Amino acid sequence: MNATTAADGLAILGARAFTTAADARARLNGALGAHGAYLPGLMDEVLTAEAKAKPWVAMSKRAERLGIREALAKTRQEALESLLGCGFSTSTSLVVNAANLAELEGLRRFLAATESFEIDAD
Repeated sequence: MNATTAADGLAILGARAFTTAADARARLNGALGAHGAYLPGLMDEVLTAEAKAKPWVAMSKRAERLGIREALAKTRQEALESLLGCGFSTSTSLVVNAANLAELEGLRRFLAATESFEIDAD
C-alpha cells in the first residue's frame, strides 16, 4: 500500500485510541468531584486506554521526523522487543502492576492492528 493510504488508515486507528483515552480521562475527572463515586473501575479504564494509546503517540511523533513508513517499522520493532524482552516484575503497588499489564496489552493490540500495513517504498 502507498504511504498516503497507510498514513490515513493509521491516523484513523490512532485517533480512535486517542479519543478513547481522552474520554476515559474525562469520565474519571468528572467522578473525582463526586462523593461516593466508584473510582477503581474508572482508574482501570484510564490505565487501559492510555496504554493502548501510548504506541500510537510514539508512532505519531516519529512520523513527523521520519515519515510514516519508518515510524511504523520502528514503533513495531520497539513494541515487539518490549514484549519479547519483558520479564514481568511485580510491585507492591497494585496500580503499578495494573499499568504494566495494560501497557503489555496495549503493545499487543498495536502490533495486531498494524500487522497488515505493508507500506511501499517511495
